[in-house]
Amino acid sequence: MAKKKSAKKRDIDIDAQIGDAKISIDKNENETSIDIDTKKVDIKVEKTDENSSFVLDTDKLDVEVHKTADNTTINVSAKNKFLKWIGNMLGKLVAKRKKK
Repeated sequence: MAKKKSAKKRDIDIDAQIGDAKISIDKNENETSIDIDTKKVDIKVEKTDENSSFVLDTDKLDVEVHKTADNTTINVSAKNKFLKWIGNMLGKLVAKRKKK
């Protein structure tokens, strides 16, 4: 059998400007920070060993998911009921994904 190479942890630091979109990714052994900033949508993801957060900010919908060791909070602010439902589903999906 062939031996598998052990995966080495590498630090990542990316800053990119594509048109009006600005992307920043910083990842090291203990922290991950992703920031995407466009004209209409801002997304921010931060993860440490103990805490993680996800923030989606648009003109009509805002979703915040904060997860600590003890609990998970989801805050949704929307212009109408349909967008609020979409925000709740997105928040639950992100919170479920962060459990893994």
